[in-house]
Amino acid sequence: MDERETYGEDRYGLVAMVENRLLFVAYTLRGDRIRIISAEGPSRMSTESTMKAAKPTKHNWDRFDAMTEQQRHAAALSDPDARPLSAVDFKRMKRTPR
Repeated sequence: MDERETYGEDRYGLVAMVENRLLFVAYTLRGDRIRIISAEGPSRMSTESTMKAAKPTKHNWDRFDAMTEQQRHAAALSDPDARPLSAVDFKRMKRTPR
């Protein structure tokens, strides 16, 4: 939640990949709708000269990289520990103040 200023509403931010582009999306909830406030690419401060080099991972991503988007989606949905949230789940959740 963005608490830098008083906006008169709760504002949230998330980082997302859209068509292989990294975006920071700021949004708010208005009734049953999501209002996008902004969607921006990396700033000038996140250029290669200011970013740390990624450490190599211990995971082998070959199987994942070989999957199609549909196969990845099906695999994610079949994971019993990571089911998509339903409307009932969202109603059951309580907001946690920061």
